[in-house]
Amino acid sequence: PKLVITEQPKQRGMRFRYECEGRSAGSILGESSTDASKTLPAIELRNCHTIPEVKVTAC
Repeated sequence: PKLVITEQPKQRGMRFRYECEGRSAGSILGESSTDASKTLPAIELRNCHTIPEVKVTAC
């Protein structure tokens, strides 16, 4: 099996957040996102016909 990243996350500068703002920092957009068209990071799992299910966990 091979994991291929087809849409990288968009680079954004880090920003200080106050504790009262909580953990939510908004969406992680894809590299080709524009104001008119939003994309998300994407991956492809290739050559894994025998794997019935893949679980993805984000931290």
